Amino acid sequence: MGNSEKSRALALATAERLFRLQGYSATGLAQIIEESGSPKGSFYYLFPDGKTELALQVLERYVASGVAFLSRAGQDNLVDPDHYIHAICDGLAAEMAASQFQLGCIIQNMTIDKVFEVPAVAEKLQSGAAAWESCLSDQLEKRGMDQPSAQSRAKALLAALEGARTLARIQSSTEPFKAVARAFTATAK
Repeated sequence: MGNSEKSRALALATAERLFRLQGYSATGLAQIIEESGSPKGSFYYLFPDGKTELALQVLERYVASGVAFLSRAGQDNLVDPDHYIHAICDGLAAEMAASQFQLGCIIQNMTIDKVFEVPAVAEKLQSGAAAWESCLSDQLEKRGMDQPSAQSRAKALLAALEGARTLARIQSSTEPFKAVARAFTATAK
């Protein structure tokens, strides 16, 4: 990996962490540059359109990571939707606990920060949420749910998981994810 690719990777990782931790609006380019160790000149070379371009690339990476997580969760049991839902909730709870309940969802944070008012960002936020919802639906279908039920369940589950992430941060607890798992597995079949 060359220096510019290293700088890009560091800037993206730093921006992702900061956007998750403190939100988009509260994160300045100077902070990202300083914490990533990127030289200022190379930062603007890598992201000529500044923070918006950086945000779009962070979102792309973050959404892809979420899709990968949702695709591999519960792969040890491909027939039971309850097992899949528990695997997702357990994985997100573990991530929250490991971050000491500090890391939020970039999509949620950017929406709250009204970054969706930038058309390119709004499109990326919408397509990101749709990708996660579609992945959830596909995985539930693979585990025996009919398509309409899987689509409905995926939408509700995604909404509940986003809410659970917020409550987990507020309460410094994994209990919101456990509650989602209990609620969604009682009628998942």
